[in-house]
Amino acid sequence: MQLDEIDLAILEDLAEDGGYSLRDLARRTGLSAPAVGRRLRRLRDAGVLGGVRATLDLSRISGWTSAIVLVRAEPNRADEVAERAAAVDGTTEVHRAAGPYNVLVRVEVGSADALSAAVREMESIEGVRDVDVVILGSASNRSRPGYPAGRASSSGAITAGARYPAVRTSWSTGASPISSAVRRA
Repeated sequence: MQLDEIDLAILEDLAEDGGYSLRDLARRTGLSAPAVGRRLRRLRDAGVLGGVRATLDLSRISGWTSAIVLVRAEPNRADEVAERAAAVDGTTEVHRAAGPYNVLVRVEVGSADALSAAVREMESIEGVRDVDVVILGSASNRSRPGYPAGRASSSGAITAGARYPAVRTSWSTGASPISSAVRRA
């Protein structure tokens, strides 16, 4: 599907705040509300826009801990390790990476004990050579616009509850791909 600048602007606005009304989007794009509604229907029908989800900042809930688990896996088993790490309770993101650690796992859990359990489970995965943990503090941008916290599904969309996340090939840069597309247009 070919997107024009208005489609991209609508998607960017929804990625920033999925609660915008048709009237808000119309005002922001200079179109009428019915015209925005037609564009949204077209984007949904084409599968470009799958829905609106809440973005949760678990760091704001007392007791929640966010961490990056750095996994050094045997090179020929890194994909398998990433898939198994994705099934560990508390896992919200899994990335394949280059460098000394070839699997990076983001974990969001309700306690230090839950984090310890998740790390022990990852250490027990066959093919794991070494594991280090970085506890995350506060961040100015907890999640990229359009990419809510939750589990990554096999399609690459992040949704709560999925048990077989997609294995990504690079670490998140924090830049919205929609923003990048708008700048290129």
